Amino acid sequence: MDIHPDRNNPTVVLFGLVHRNPANSKLHRYANQMWWLAILIPLQCLALAGIETLVSKLKDYDFNPWNALTFLSGWLLGMIVLKTTLRF
Repeated sequence: MDIHPDRNNPTVVLFGLVHRNPANSKLHRYANQMWWLAILIPLQCLALAGIETLVSKLKDYDFNPWNALTFLSGWLLGMIVLKTTLRF
């Protein structure tokens, strides 16, 4: 059984499907995995940027991590608001 027929449709928002179909446990689990990926991938990118900052100090290259932190904090806040408003 497929998770949901509209899951691969690029015009359909996955989290909206979960909100409209709360009894579909597979869809709920899939959306939860996607939410965690959306949280963890930017954190890993920021960690890599931090490593690059340490390496770039040796090469006299300036990288401002505050811009990345500002973007990441907005991203995390948006993802938390998404999860709390849709309650999946």
